[in-house]
Amino acid sequence: MSAELLPILLQGVLLGVGLCLTLGPQSLFVLRQGLRGDQALQVAAICALSDVVMVVAGASGSGALLAAFPSVRSLAAWGGAALVVACGVLQLIGSVLRIHEHPAPGRAAKAASCAIAPAIILSLLNPQVYLEMVGVVGGAALRFAEVERVAFACGVMLVSPLWFFGLALAGRRAAAVMRSRRAAVALDLAAASLMLGLGTAMALAEFGVR
Repeated sequence: MSAELLPILLQGVLLGVGLCLTLGPQSLFVLRQGLRGDQALQVAAICALSDVVMVVAGASGSGALLAAFPSVRSLAAWGGAALVVACGVLQLIGSVLRIHEHPAPGRAAKAASCAIAPAIILSLLNPQVYLEMVGVVGGAALRFAEVERVAFACGVMLVSPLWFFGLALAGRRAAAVMRSRRAAVALDLAAASLMLGLGTAMALAEFGVR
């Protein structure tokens, strides 16, 4: 890559970092799986691959659709808010059930087999991801020429694998803290609170409340 394209690559990296640091449902789910030691790397791979595909779609021009039709953007934002709130409610219900659960033989194997489906849902059926990775990245990429757009997209794409695999590995390193049921319930409640707060903030933003 030529030296002229390096600043553009760095712009993509900075945008990718900004988007990842919003700590959406995907990131919370990857961290949670890492803490539980439940197929965390597989889940991280699904989330990272999904982001890469959507960045490519956005940089290739699909993001212009969201920019051209504000109603589509608004619908995606409302859908993202609804999905985040729904995930938060389900997480809250799960934390309540965890308090009263009684571990049974074979439960861990069953839980592991159920980790992939939520990762796919949060990656492919999450309007917030489309809004950010296709809409925001695609809109930002439109101001660059074709070669520069590739460099910009590569910068964004570098961040997602590092972010998701970093969360998964960090969760695995901290898994010892989560061995007690009380700590696991606290994690679930914290994740639920973050999701409900994020979803509420997204909805308020669409209402024009700042």
